[in-house]
Amino acid sequence: MNELIQTVDEDGFVIIRDLFDPALVEQARREIDAVMDSASLDNRRYWYMTLHVDAPGKSRAFDQMLEQLLTNPLTMNLFHAIGGPQLKIKDINVRRMTGAKDRGLLWHRDDTYEFGFGIFLSDAKEGDVVTGMIPGSHKHQKKLIKEMVAPYGKQGDLYVFMNQTWHNRTPNRHGSKNMVALGSFFPQEAVFPTAERDHSKVTDGLPPNLTEHLSRTGTTLLYSMLRTRRELRRKPSSAEILVRKVYEKARSFI
Repeated sequence: MNELIQTVDEDGFVIIRDLFDPALVEQARREIDAVMDSASLDNRRYWYMTLHVDAPGKSRAFDQMLEQLLTNPLTMNLFHAIGGPQLKIKDINVRRMTGAKDRGLLWHRDDTYEFGFGIFLSDAKEGDVVTGMIPGSHKHQKKLIKEMVAPYGKQGDLYVFMNQTWHNRTPNRHGSKNMVALGSFFPQEAVFPTAERDHSKVTDGLPPNLTEHLSRTGTTLLYSMLRTRRELRRKPSSAEILVRKVYEKARSFI
């Protein structure tokens, strides 16, 4: 455990191999595949590249995997070392690539107090789509000029990362249709950077620990004020302004 914590502290992420039973993971993949093939999806912003679906309540096998994640001492000790004793989940979604070739997503960082996890629901080999990361970059304001590490893995592997680590989505070079589940944690006291999702409609029938983490809400006014003041003081760079303009222009065609 100390080695996992040390790796996250130094690199900003860590990979845990073979965490889940392969048969359970494959069952979850098949069940979510069926949802994606038959239902209207929750997020179609990048429908031409990847399909998204909010995961809790969509697959009993996947809900069981999440409950294992939230009760396994190995993972929970790691999560608590990163985010403290009380954690809340902002969202958990599953993404499946459509097979369309693309250039990936740009380097970026997320909210200050956020950390996330990814579960490979299918194998992801070199050339497939994964989250690329720059080791150690969570400790620096500017993106480091270092070699990217892409955590490739096989079905059932888990990776945990600090969202302040500079990361991207690698290009889909080979028409990959691999599937990954992504979730984000925040300390109980933190403020979500965007509106909270209402999980109350899906918690009925979910395992108890998953329900508890999805149901936790609450903010700290002082933290909210400090975050707002920090963002107001900071002026966006010319590169950020350009990226925003390009992004908004691209959205107008979707």
